[in-house]
Amino acid sequence: MGRFFYLIIGRLIEKLSFGYLSVTPTFLRQPVNQRATEYGWVLSNLWRIDGTKILDIGAGNSPFALAARRSGYEVIPIDKRRIPSVIQADATNLPWPKESFEGVTLISVIEHTDSHTNKQIIDEIWRVLKPEGILFLTTEFSWDGERKGNGVRIFTMDSLKALLKDFLLIQVKFFASIDKSGNRISAKPVEIPKDADGIMVLAKPRKR
Repeated sequence: MGRFFYLIIGRLIEKLSFGYLSVTPTFLRQPVNQRATEYGWVLSNLWRIDGTKILDIGAGNSPFALAARRSGYEVIPIDKRRIPSVIQADATNLPWPKESFEGVTLISVIEHTDSHTNKQIIDEIWRVLKPEGILFLTTEFSWDGERKGNGVRIFTMDSLKALLKDFLLIQVKFFASIDKSGNRISAKPVEIPKDADGIMVLAKPRKR
């Protein structure tokens, strides 16, 4: 019952964040909507996890852990910063043994780190995920790889696949939160990758 409830709630959040709140001023709307889009997508896909233990990397002050716990999931939020109720940990050297989690979330993290660090993070995720576990990943995206001038790493489909070479992609979704003039807008789904500036990926670890 709990998982079905959060499947519905997650999809509702996702729909609301994809433009149904357009009456709200953009400067208030966008920071909430992009994260609501990403975490709404995660919540709507938690039913795919065969288990309840989830590691939330780069959790910050996200309410995701609290929301998922209410549905019976054991969420462990971590961040490199000191944040109340969040474990301070290094994502490149996770303090858990192999195959400890059924799910790992990596929401808007890898665009803020260099390629070497990203490889270390993904290798650690592969290590702590169970063989049938699921990685939930979101990041900045560009079809042609051009930077948008906001100081973060921009991934193409090829560069993301290269980073996730030890994972099987089972779902890919695109969204747009920046218009052609570079202004932030309410996040909305897009079917054509060249129109997207964000990507959401579900992936399972491959056997090495």
